[in-house]
Amino acid sequence: MKVGIVAGSMKPVTKGHWSLIQRASRENDGVRLFVSTSDRQTKGESLSIRGSDMKEVWERFLIPFLPANVKLEMVGNPVRSVYELLGEANETSSVHNFSVYSDPEDILERFSLNQQKKYFGELTKHDQVKFIGVERVGDMDVSGTQARKLLQHGMKDAFLQLMPEGVDRNAIWELLLLKSFVSQA
Repeated sequence: MKVGIVAGSMKPVTKGHWSLIQRASRENDGVRLFVSTSDRQTKGESLSIRGSDMKEVWERFLIPFLPANVKLEMVGNPVRSVYELLGEANETSSVHNFSVYSDPEDILERFSLNQQKKYFGELTKHDQVKFIGVERVGDMDVSGTQARKLLQHGMKDAFLQLMPEGVDRNAIWELLLLKSFVSQA
């Protein structure tokens, strides 16, 4: 079995994140999607997106549009969850093949070759785990940081352009805007 893995804070989910999920879904039998339930307050940003707010966005607006072979797991630390999943697969001598999809820089930062050998050496040794760096190019050159800044400055049209296709973008905007201002009050 081929298992895709996508992990991130995804606050908020952008069309770049959605593209990773879609690609992993097409290229694998099943996908484990780890998203953060932790609050997101980045230094220099006055707007905070709480994990509980994104959980509501996922449940109300995104889960219905996930491909059938994607299993969403809301976790405190998505990267740790990847390590736990692959570590367990390594310890149990899994016969599955795993592909982790992420930005190339994130892969280098979070999954160095030394860490791969240390935490899931047998999987690595038998070429059962691959790290697929997906460049942010063209329409997919977006980030959660960009989306949060647009939300913070009330730039609705630009924000909506960063959201995944086919979902209720306006409802996501309204929910996150309302919740972010309520949480700051």
